[in-house]
Amino acid sequence: SVEPDLSIKSADMSFIPETITKLPASAVISANIKNLGRTDVAQAKVILYDGDQLPENIIAEQTLAFPGESTTAVTFQAQVEDGASHVYRLFVDADNIVAESSETNNVAAKVLEPTPTYDLEILSSDVSLSAETIDKYQDVTISAKISNWGTMDAYDVKVNFTAGSTIVATKTLAMVPANGSVMSETT
Repeated sequence: SVEPDLSIKSADMSFIPETITKLPASAVISANIKNLGRTDVAQAKVILYDGDQLPENIIAEQTLAFPGESTTAVTFQAQVEDGASHVYRLFVDADNIVAESSETNNVAAKVLEPTPTYDLEILSSDVSLSAETIDKYQDVTISAKISNWGTMDAYDVKVNFTAGSTIVATKTLAMVPANGSVMSETT
């Protein structure tokens, strides 16, 4: 048609990385938006949503030019903080300013599905003692921060506290949340 026709489909969207295995993660959402008409569009707004098309779900927006009978690439960055599925929606001509031959092909959605993972971590800097030096018969409290950078909450996590190669205590943590940390200690 002569009139502009901005078009986006789910198949035109892609993610880098294609799946999330560690949190927090940065995802790049790329899309190829077509102008199927012969008339150039000087500018149109493209909005990326995480979820439904509600103002509070807007991640970013860009205003771009769309030459007639061509494809324009757009790239957005999104921060993934949890292990839930994220439905990313791209809305082209979000302000409905462009008089198009079809208004039915301006929204596309694609799901970024995290891979279920656990990634438990204790760094030496996350372990502390109640006293720097101790006597043989003095009690000492050992504290440790256990982190989970995976996409799933970890349940019934066993933590061994050791002195050298000897296990002095074992604690079971009810849960270490995805992209979170918990403290554990023993005396």
